[in-house]
Amino acid sequence: MLKQSKWGILASFVAALAMTGCGSGDDHPDTANASGSVTYQGVPMPGALVTFSPLDEGGSPAFGTTNNQGQFTLSTFGFDDGAVPGNYKVTVSKMQGTAQGDEGSTEEDPGAAYLAMEAQGVDVIGGTGDGEVGAGAAESQDLLPIKYKSKDTTPFTEEVPADGKDDYMFALE
Repeated sequence: MLKQSKWGILASFVAALAMTGCGSGDDHPDTANASGSVTYQGVPMPGALVTFSPLDEGGSPAFGTTNNQGQFTLSTFGFDDGAVPGNYKVTVSKMQGTAQGDEGSTEEDPGAAYLAMEAQGVDVIGGTGDGEVGAGAAESQDLLPIKYKSKDTTPFTEEVPADGKDDYMFALE
């Protein structure tokens, strides 16, 4: 009878532990849904990289790439998980060109272009303040006006509310 109660207690403990979890490892703040669209000269802009750079202390940047209809959903810690509520400067870029060391290939995926430039040590989000993003951009063609790519020159400032927002609209001219 004693053995049965030990196993019962152990089973109860394991069940309680499983129900409460041991910690998910998610040390990051909660996110809220954040999505919208980008147009350039009134036309939906596919393949543009939309970056929300936090203005608030301790904020986290969020990124999204527009689909064929110019629509995006932001990701911060995981795919399409939204953005941390707060205030942001919003930049939009679309690069096309050859990546260093890969002459002749055309890079049409702005997310991949971002990662390639980041790997080269280029500060894509912050830029250099003079409208250039660094040496890695020399071989890339910017398909949108440069003012939308830099936090210093973008006209877009947005807030992500705690309950989310799904109608951000960035009309580039």
